[in-house]
Amino acid sequence: MYCFDQNLRTILEKLSIPLAIYQVIDHQVVTLLVSDGLCLFTKDSREHLTNAFNQSMFERVAPEDVGKLLALANSFTKHESDYDVIYHSKDFKGNCRLIHTVGYWQTMEDGTELAFLYYTNLAHSINFNEEVDDIYQKKQNDLFYIDPLTKLPNLNYLYQFGIEKANALRLNHKQPLLIFYDVCAIRSYNGQYGYEAGNELLILVSLILKQNYPHALITRFSDDHFIVLTETTPYDMELIRNVNDSIIKQAKCNTTGIKAGLCLLSPHDTILAAVDHASHALKTIGNDVNTRAAYYTLRISEEYLQQQYIVAHFQEALENHYIHVYYQRIVKNSNQQVAYAEALARWIDPEKGFISPGEFIPVLSQYHLTYKLDLHMVEQICKEYNNRKANAQKVVPVSINLSAQDFDHIDMHKKINSLLNHYHVPTDYLVIEITEEAVAQASENFTKQLNLFIVNGFKVWVDDFGSGYSNLDVFTRYHFHLIKIDQTLIQDIDEHESVNKVIINAIIQTAQKLNILTLCEGVETEAQYQFVKESGCDFTQGFYFYKPTPLEDL
Repeated sequence: MYCFDQNLRTILEKLSIPLAIYQVIDHQVVTLLVSDGLCLFTKDSREHLTNAFNQSMFERVAPEDVGKLLALANSFTKHESDYDVIYHSKDFKGNCRLIHTVGYWQTMEDGTELAFLYYTNLAHSINFNEEVDDIYQKKQNDLFYIDPLTKLPNLNYLYQFGIEKANALRLNHKQPLLIFYDVCAIRSYNGQYGYEAGNELLILVSLILKQNYPHALITRFSDDHFIVLTETTPYDMELIRNVNDSIIKQAKCNTTGIKAGLCLLSPHDTILAAVDHASHALKTIGNDVNTRAAYYTLRISEEYLQQQYIVAHFQEALENHYIHVYYQRIVKNSNQQVAYAEALARWIDPEKGFISPGEFIPVLSQYHLTYKLDLHMVEQICKEYNNRKANAQKVVPVSINLSAQDFDHIDMHKKINSLLNHYHVPTDYLVIEITEEAVAQASENFTKQLNLFIVNGFKVWVDDFGSGYSNLDVFTRYHFHLIKIDQTLIQDIDEHESVNKVIINAIIQTAQKLNILTLCEGVETEAQYQFVKESGCDFTQGFYFYKPTPLEDL
């Protein structure tokens, strides 16, 4: 780095001309000196101004002018052009000014080349600036940083200059905060009111964000997503609620408002990482209508890494048989003999150990991979059936819960029949379980294939009956062999003045009239079992009798 003679430095620093001197070192522009005139011009101290230039050269420059400055600066540092540019910039109070900067190269006595840049306020030269802008727009179409609809900076601007905004906040001892805003249900809004109304809503959101975050970097990230890069305050959640309420109040048509994920940027976070973190925080809200915003936390990070591990290692787990079939036996209440067994997936990973079905099944569902798991389970059931038959061991029919998603990806009826035929397993050995929710929301493919299972002699059970989707209409569309009463009903039978007992009795009595068998799952105590038995339920499943175990432990 070039070192000025102390006398020369003193003379240059005392100049009333707004001047900055820079040196290019390893492709980085380093600020060597700023004059008193430039400090007065910017209303900043010399130390603060030098640090600000080194960390965020374009932080105060208007987004629409950044591309112009970046292009000219690159050309100037390569000695391909002069540096003579007019652009908009904000002063320390946030007021917009028109700046004219001229740069010259000066070769010092030791051969070092330094850039001398002179700054002038051209507040009254609007026409000249527009002329320069027109030339720039014609020549620099590839540097596109503005969203054409909202006129906000776009994601290209955010990724290239967002870190400068974060550094500027830290320079002023502020904690950077990135907020990922999502406009709720924009597709439904467009479908109901039209795309023009949808565009008006997005413009409204941009205006409300600017009103609530006047000093923030606000960008339209993509589609119905906006990013706000600002400083954190004790009022972050209150601001988000205000944004949401303002959108709902001012929108021309009915909208459900916004939701937001928040991420506090660490010094090591990139903008891309912060956006990713805030996006994951947003996803944790899900369909919770009472929650508008959520912070990114270490727990969310751990859950995300676990999800990525599951997706990345799922195929390996299938091929190496890390995913096992466990069986939970089902007892017939009339004689307390084992009549069926339910097949349950258990992932025992060499690196992670036991991975709960509550962890990996939702992830597989999210990535539409449940059909692979279910077919793997059916094949393992068939192989283990043959092993028990070969060893003259007792076999009972096995039920497996298929995801409704499976039926939309492949022909499950055809695939399962093929596996049964290949392993010579009779149809009556495999029972198909479908959740009540899946039946209630059945697609055309689902309905067609489920009816084929029934016509071809498979027993089909309804799982989780009474879990919130109860609709007796399902029994008019399909011929079910049995319904499994959801375990939440049996576990709380003595709560709320024993209302669940009344509900369970009503389900069992209705099923009996329809000639449909019943099973209570989740039975864990003697009292629960006695109630189930006295209610006339046909079968019981739960820890009171058996826990899920691998085949060899049966």
